[in-house]
Amino acid sequence: SNHPTPPRSVLFRVLPQGEDSSQVESLTGYVARLAQAHLVSPSTLLHRGLAWWESNDPENVGQWKRRSNTLEFSPALNAHSVGAHWVQLLEKLTLISDLSKCTMLSWSGLFPKAGLLRRHLAWCPHCFAEDQEIYDRLIWCLPQVKVCTLHKTKLREYCPNCGLHIPVLHSRSIPGECPSCKSPLADSVSSSSSVSKADLVMTQLVESFFLLVASNPDTVWKRVIPVDVVLNLCMQAAKIPDAAALGRILQVSRITAWYWVNGRAVPDFSHTLRICHVFGLSIDDFLNGKVGSRITIKHYDDPIFTTSRRKPRRFEALAVQNAIDELSTQLSHRPPSLVEVSNAVGFPPRTIRNHLPETCRLIARKHRKFLKAQVAERKRSMKQGLQSAITRSRDEFTNPQRCNVVPFLTKPGLMRSAEARKTLQQLLLEFD
Repeated sequence: SNHPTPPRSVLFRVLPQGEDSSQVESLTGYVARLAQAHLVSPSTLLHRGLAWWESNDPENVGQWKRRSNTLEFSPALNAHSVGAHWVQLLEKLTLISDLSKCTMLSWSGLFPKAGLLRRHLAWCPHCFAEDQEIYDRLIWCLPQVKVCTLHKTKLREYCPNCGLHIPVLHSRSIPGECPSCKSPLADSVSSSSSVSKADLVMTQLVESFFLLVASNPDTVWKRVIPVDVVLNLCMQAAKIPDAAALGRILQVSRITAWYWVNGRAVPDFSHTLRICHVFGLSIDDFLNGKVGSRITIKHYDDPIFTTSRRKPRRFEALAVQNAIDELSTQLSHRPPSLVEVSNAVGFPPRTIRNHLPETCRLIARKHRKFLKAQVAERKRSMKQGLQSAITRSRDEFTNPQRCNVVPFLTKPGLMRSAEARKTLQQLLLEFD
């Protein structure tokens, strides 16, 4: 009786996964897991709960709030100001004081915002298959991270069933599941792909920096020495004469290198990783200006980097056709799109159209037919759900109206669709 009762949290205390390691959970993944723990979708959690608590109107929790001024679903939850609002609110409601570990808020201000975060989800199917509780890693939100160093495989960016990109945080997101077709993302474990040395080195650099950030959770990372000073120190130690030579080594234009050397611009995160690798520095050393007196650089012709320009390559029609047939055999449950075919054979869609026009027409026709079938299946499922809700509502109401049918719907946000409202109106007329 002498011990005070600890305060009760408003939401379940769902603890973040992978703390104090480079595999820490992302805030977008944490929001999806938090919604799953409350048996709702992220959209319902936001619009029926978080939005009211944010506006200091908890008495309205459970009602639908159409819009929130500062809370929204976007990849920026993991790095920028939108994420700061989410962290502040979720820490208040869950009584967890260190949710900022799930974001890049402590260091994302060091680099330009453009290109810092992925616009869609990336994941390792092997990690999902081995997780006791599936969660999205924060490190996978960086476009520079393309491989999993644990399993030496490329990260997946397309759903293995429907072939679509998956948003980082969707209104119906569930960890380890595609929100469009509801297929598990860990089913593609059997397929494997080669990993390039460049992607592996980049990921290892990022992992070492994430581990350093995790071991110093209260540190707000700042540049101790400006970028131009660090680059000039590197050029002196490596005996690089001018910005043009630096640009050739880093495979950027001389104008870009000149802007960096003279302090007119700051390299983004991708170019920072390239600079760190070429000069043999860690990201922490680059930020603090810890440059040795002598540096052995990796020259621009090192195979660790390839130029962004495509090398000319002969189009072998027979080999490309065989690769397309092999891809179609692997994806027997659905026809691939032309973009997937282009990524598989290594030629842009325009080149494939010029050399194999009939094959491209067949690919487009099959994929269009598959998409139409998916749309028809969703409409059929929606109509069955509405019919079931109307049948259940007629047990209580003689002539049910729309307001009487909505509480019996299995999907709470279904009526936001204009097509669903039109279908419901037609079904009500038929029942009458």
